Amino acid sequence: MKREFIFDNQVQTLFRDLDIPEAAISRMEIEIMLGYGDVVPHTAGIRKIRCGGAARGKRGGLRILFADYPAAGKTYLLAGLVKNQRATFSRAELKILQQLKRNLDKLHEAPHE
Repeated sequence: MKREFIFDNQVQTLFRDLDIPEAAISRMEIEIMLGYGDVVPHTAGIRKIRCGGAARGKRGGLRILFADYPAAGKTYLLAGLVKNQRATFSRAELKILQQLKRNLDKLHEAPHE
């Protein structure tokens, strides 16, 4: 099944500003489709994955939070941070992302018969 990746503006800006190569983004997308990414606690199932940047490798690259809906063929890249600038998302940010994830869950619920 084909997957549509929907990028938040903040994530797009990070990729552009950090000159993340298309190959690194494609690799991240493949890893997501293969089921990679750890669940972030207390976020209603948001997952995180690394995306390496030019001359950074994965450890110095980005951390991307995403919501994945394989049955719908959609993955939402919700937020990102540069690991060497900031280690984690704040509780307030995670709470907002948790609510966003719950709204996306409702959007992608299977219709009830």
